Amino acid sequence: MELLSGYIYIPVTNLERSVEWYAQYLHFETAFEDPLYVEMRSTTGIRILLIVSEEAVNLQMTYSNGPQ
Repeated sequence: MELLSGYIYIPVTNLERSVEWYAQYLHFETAFEDPLYVEMRSTTGIRILLIVSEEAVNLQMTYSNGPQ
């Protein structure tokens, strides 16, 4: 049985610069490009979606009992 992972959604303010950074430093390769998002994959099978967000990027975890 093969287990596939989902995407990791990453909002970015500069799509082109973010794609370059993930390729250079984390060795992700572009799998699909769209004007609003880019799908990238690692050699180990990790898949990320870099999605344009005009709003300030705020990282937080949301649990069933609310944001942490």
